[in-house]
Amino acid sequence: MKFYLVGGAVRDKILKINSKDKDFVVLNGSIEEMIKLGFKQVGKSFPVFIDPKTGFEYALARKEKKINKGHKSFEFIFSKDTTLIEDLCRRDLTINAIAQDESGRHIDPFNGILDIKNKVLRHVSNAFIEDPLRLFRVARFSATLNFTVHAKTELLLKDIVNSRELLVLSKYRISSEFIKAVNSRNITNFFNVLTNCGALHQLVGIHRKINTKINNNKVGTMHIIANSYKYNLLTTDEKVICLMFFLKLKTDNKSFYKDAHKKLIIFINKKDNEVLLLNLIENIQILTNFLKTKPEEIFKFFKKLNVSRDLFQLKSCLNIINVIFLNNNFRTDKIYNLAISVKNVKIDKMLLLSPSEIKQRIKNEIFQLIDKYLNDNK
Repeated sequence: MKFYLVGGAVRDKILKINSKDKDFVVLNGSIEEMIKLGFKQVGKSFPVFIDPKTGFEYALARKEKKINKGHKSFEFIFSKDTTLIEDLCRRDLTINAIAQDESGRHIDPFNGILDIKNKVLRHVSNAFIEDPLRLFRVARFSATLNFTVHAKTELLLKDIVNSRELLVLSKYRISSEFIKAVNSRNITNFFNVLTNCGALHQLVGIHRKINTKINNNKVGTMHIIANSYKYNLLTTDEKVICLMFFLKLKTDNKSFYKDAHKKLIIFINKKDNEVLLLNLIENIQILTNFLKTKPEEIFKFFKKLNVSRDLFQLKSCLNIINVIFLNNNFRTDKIYNLAISVKNVKIDKMLLLSPSEIKQRIKNEIFQLIDKYLNDNK
């Protein structure tokens, strides 16, 4: 048997980036031989082995065949006759299709080292389009490595979008790639790739079932937030909430939130962040068209955000809006001041009133404040 270091570990070593994980491909090996050597077998779809001493992954060299839609619909073919080139050929990008033998010599059949030097993301073969998740991986690598996408690979990204196989991917898998890219220095690249190939519009507009009017607003402002120097003024929580708001990438998988919190310290309080996320989605038109909104809608909006008790959610929403829409005329400071006035509404002689009368008096007082605000800011 022969062992070769492959994938991201080789790429990162060439880029002089520290890589904790190492993956190896095993040539001329079998399941029985790997187990006999003390490796622990894991994985259901194809045999992957863990070295109990190092924790590194070892996989038997294999070929694959697409049998259905989605990124998991592959049939894997294992044989001792499978060559290293055949194994590398099934990989997504040339920069990830480089192997290194035990002596440190590189096996680079697809010129991945040259692409690393030129900072280019290029597909290995046309089989690239068989796995729709690769589109997000390209976008993520563009952000994390600050590489450009080769023109022919861009065409294949569009082919993936046109195949509509993105719609088969789970929210978790999309979110996973999304989260990995969020805190990179070149987050703009991530959204540029998704926008240029049409993936962003497809995911936000059709798969996520968001109102068309709001959707157009989101797609249009994605460039603004990605290119905004003010983007760095947001807290980590607000960054992720804001970006996830635009793609509406949320999941009911509790372990996802737990892992995301560990990695990026994103969701300090899942429930509160979920509420904020949903409020942003539902009320973006009110926030960005406040002066044209009817008083009763503003009243409902304030009530939904519970501004009479706590202004934290509203403040975070307004902060995000200010960063997304540069040079805006939404008067978010005035909105916040109005909310403070609403929060401080008091009714005289409350002891003489019934609960229903107090509630109605407070409502009337708030409506007067809102009416005055709208009239003063026409």
